[in-house]
Amino acid sequence: MYRLYYAPSSYAMPVHALLEEIGAPYELVRVDLTRDRPREPAYLKLNPWGKVPTLADENGVIYESGAIALYLTDRHPEARMGPGADDAQRGLYLQWLFHLIAMIQPLISLIYYPDRYGRDPAATATIEERATARLEEAWRKLDAALTRGPYLLGERYSAADIFLTCQTVWNRGLPDLLARFPHVARCTRLVRDRPAVARVLRIHGVA
Repeated sequence: MYRLYYAPSSYAMPVHALLEEIGAPYELVRVDLTRDRPREPAYLKLNPWGKVPTLADENGVIYESGAIALYLTDRHPEARMGPGADDAQRGLYLQWLFHLIAMIQPLISLIYYPDRYGRDPAATATIEERATARLEEAWRKLDAALTRGPYLLGERYSAADIFLTCQTVWNRGLPDLLARFPHVARCTRLVRDRPAVARVLRIHGVA
């Protein structure tokens, strides 16, 4: 039994969707991420950064969404949500999974929380503007890569596509993202139509 510590519409969402796709038993534990409110000491013992997601099972506790995704896809090869170590597409899978986590998500955070990186309004406005420009460039390159699609691994659906789809939800600065990038939109539409993903998006309040 897995235990996923999460918050609604947070970066726990793609991991939650991955658990649904795998079909393994799990339970959700909601974490209060209210800004400026101290995290519960019990949760900080699990994840000293106080962020989500965190996953617990009989083997222990891990955090960082990419680590959790790899742990789950490697542990459940029967779900076919990620190529195994000897699969020819393993490298491409790792490339896209970590690109989305290390490149796309930090830019989204800069746009949504510029005051964490600059104090005065002029600084935060500049941070948001430049992050939006970088994010637009990143989505353009992803759209070009998806011409071979419909998924990041071509015809093969994987956990990386779940991460991509969830990241399109946070579209401040680029509200017309899906209209401008048709191959991203195609991938996202296919992923959101999957029953497991649709269930999780409803739980997280995503229309």
